[in-house]
Amino acid sequence: ARVVRPSPKMVIEELSRSVRYFFTSPDGVRHFREVRQLFEGALARYAARHATPRDVKDLKATLEHCEEVLGNAEAFHAAAEGFHRKLAEISGNPVFVVVETAIAEWLGPSRAQTGGRNDSVALAAHKRVFKAVAAGDPDRAEAEMVSHLQERTRTMMGDSLKPEPERHDGEAEQ
Repeated sequence: ARVVRPSPKMVIEELSRSVRYFFTSPDGVRHFREVRQLFEGALARYAARHATPRDVKDLKATLEHCEEVLGNAEAFHAAAEGFHRKLAEISGNPVFVVVETAIAEWLGPSRAQTGGRNDSVALAAHKRVFKAVAAGDPDRAEAEMVSHLQERTRTMMGDSLKPEPERHDGEAEQ
C-alpha cells in the first residue's frame, strides 16, 4: 500500500465535509464568522509586522482592483476575497492561505445574501486595513480587520448578532 502525505488542501477538503454539518445548526454560520474574525485579525497583524515593500505593493493592487469593480457585486466579492487571500499569502505559510480560502468558501453562500449592499463600506474597511499594514501597525491592522468582519456579520445576519447590553450583578433581566 502506498501512503500519500496529505497536503493542506487535502486536509481542508476532507474537513469541509464535516464543516457543512455545522451550517445546519442555527449558530453554525455565527461560529464560523467568529473563527474568521480571530484568524483574519491575526493574519492582518502578521502582515503588518512582516510585509515587504513588494507585499505592500501587491496588497495595494488588490485594493485598487476592489475599487475598479465596485458596483458589480459578484466581481467585488471575488476581488475582496483576493484582498483577504493576499493578507494570508504575506505570511508565506501555505496552510494559512488554504485555511483562509476554505473559510471564505464555507461562508460564501451567506455572503451572497447582501447582493452588493454595503460593498462601499467593505472597501473603506479594506483601505483602513491596508493603511495599517503599510504603516507596520499590527494592533491597528488587527483591530481594523476584526471591526470590518464584525460589521459584515451584522450586515449579513442582521440585528440578531448585536451584543446584549452588559448587566451588573443584581440587575434583573428585562
